[in-house]
Amino acid sequence: MKKFEFRLKTLLNYREQLEELSKQNYREALARHSSYQEMLEENRKRRNEAAIALSAMPLNHPLYPLMALTDHYLRQLSYLIEEQALTLLELEKTAREKLEEYRARYREAEAIRRLREKKWRNYLREMEREEQKLQDDLFIARWPTGVTEQ
Repeated sequence: MKKFEFRLKTLLNYREQLEELSKQNYREALARHSSYQEMLEENRKRRNEAAIALSAMPLNHPLYPLMALTDHYLRQLSYLIEEQALTLLELEKTAREKLEEYRARYREAEAIRRLREKKWRNYLREMEREEQKLQDDLFIARWPTGVTEQ
């Protein structure tokens, strides 16, 4: 009996490696997006806390002149938040691109995997036919031909 051999095995391995690489790139893009999202939320929280502290201080408080620094801090933090929001949008776009790349690589590898499965099923059918033919030949060889009963 002949052994099953899939000629496109090297190509399948290559496509699966590309698929795994694009999956890893997608994971990394998601991780960057997630960490940036957390940083953005933390900065928004800081801005809100500073704004509440600034608004809660009475005008005649002795430290009120120092609150001008807090106002400057709020402006800088708002600018940073805007920049982070833009960067976050870019990271979302990158993550979507990586996802599309992964999907394309998956489809390419899956097409070859389906072809391999089809070839495997054909191989099994062929082996079953050969086995049945061998059994039929053995059965026929046991019975003498040309001898008739009288």
